Amino acid sequence: MYLILVILISLFFEVQPQAIGTGAQPTRTCNTCQQNNPPPPPPPPANNNPQWNLWGGWSQCSATCGGGFRSRQRSCNTQCGVCQCQGSSTEQQSCNVKPCCAYTNWSAWSQCTATCGTGIQLRTRQCSCLQCPNGSPSEQRTCTGAYQCPPTTCNTCNNNPPPPPPPPPPSCTTCNSAPPVACSTCGTREFGSEITMGSNAYYDPYRNAKKRRRRQIKL
Repeated sequence: MYLILVILISLFFEVQPQAIGTGAQPTRTCNTCQQNNPPPPPPPPANNNPQWNLWGGWSQCSATCGGGFRSRQRSCNTQCGVCQCQGSSTEQQSCNVKPCCAYTNWSAWSQCTATCGTGIQLRTRQCSCLQCPNGSPSEQRTCTGAYQCPPTTCNTCNNNPPPPPPPPPPSCTTCNSAPPVACSTCGTREFGSEITMGSNAYYDPYRNAKKRRRRQIKL
């Protein structure tokens, strides 16, 4: 018991600094304190959380007009091999939303161009742009008028007009006949021949009064 009291008294006086004088002050070394520095904190664990890589380029649009879709993709960068990134690996958006060139519905058929008999009807349609690639903006068909046409009457539909009559023969004063008559040809006549005369006439081919023979010239 006495020994313990001596140790406590000695420790008390070693802890109290000597405030007298200006020289070096005594210090006390603690033998019961830990001499080693504390260990450094452990390094942070490796980042095993999966990360998305950058997006790839957009694909070609699925339609040239009228609204289509295009997509792009990205890959997941993971260290553990089994972890998955949050979100979708594919992104999609609309493209080429401008309407395609197309015809509207056909209009009603127009009125027949003929009131009777055969005529034509017409109908049209419109294109949504300057020029549609296929088809025609109009079409036509034959139709029959609502009324029956009256029969056609014609007295001389297919008959050609008769030719004009021939002109009369020229007058001739010397046809070897007396008195002069109208004839078609003038000149020397052979005996017994018939010529065309304007009227019946008698002539003497040999100019012999005694042997004159009467001969009727037929027209």
